[in-house]
Amino acid sequence: MMLGVYTASFGPGGFQARRAGRGTAAAEQATPRSLVMQLLPLIILFGFSLLSALPNLFSTPPVPDPRFAFQGSTRYSTQRETGGLGIRYFVNQAEFQKHPVIGTELAREGAKASSASLKTRGPALQKFEDSVDKVYVQDKYTQCQRGVDRKNRLKENEIGLFGIGTDWEKVKKIEEEPIESCEELKRLHVL
Repeated sequence: MMLGVYTASFGPGGFQARRAGRGTAAAEQATPRSLVMQLLPLIILFGFSLLSALPNLFSTPPVPDPRFAFQGSTRYSTQRETGGLGIRYFVNQAEFQKHPVIGTELAREGAKASSASLKTRGPALQKFEDSVDKVYVQDKYTQCQRGVDRKNRLKENEIGLFGIGTDWEKVKKIEEEPIESCEELKRLHVL
């Protein structure tokens, strides 16, 4: 069966339709091959995505870190201190000891020495405590930035547009006002 190809055009004479009779048999023969050629990019994309997913199919999913808080509460009642910056943090002791990686390290280290004299930390606990340090420093840095911004706004409001009639003693007092989070970062030698 031969399908015809029609062309249509609009012009000064109105609507005209013509049949293009040549080349229709060649177009029908090329259809199966052109279909494969059209699908080839999708096949290649699917193949690459399958290859990139293969390593994840055979590896174990990462274990999330235990939860912690910087303030003690009924849930987070066991106080600990990081080995890096010496940041105090609180954990739920039962959850902490049941953690599949850190709990195992703590049990292994606990068998070697008493918990009071425990100065060495396993790699998983050290990595966890490094993340605790990082979260603490980021939190204090954010608080410090907010404090600096607040001080600048107070100072600008006190000075006004041209500084006419400004109480410079009050401006000096605002500048000398310490920002607790910035002082903490200085104490940790981070700022």
